[in-house]
Amino acid sequence: MVTAFSVFINGISGVFTGIAVLYVLMKLLAIAAPRSTADSTPPKPTTR
Repeated sequence: MVTAFSVFINGISGVFTGIAVLYVLMKLLAIAAPRSTADSTPPKPTTR
């Protein structure tokens, strides 16, 4: 029989496991595909 306490513990551990997996995946994405800062800066307006 599954007790309410074990369901609670499994839920909490699942949440923390999900957060940890997302954190690791985001770090791997940041290493694999670094953002270049040149693309994110807006072009300077040309004045005559």
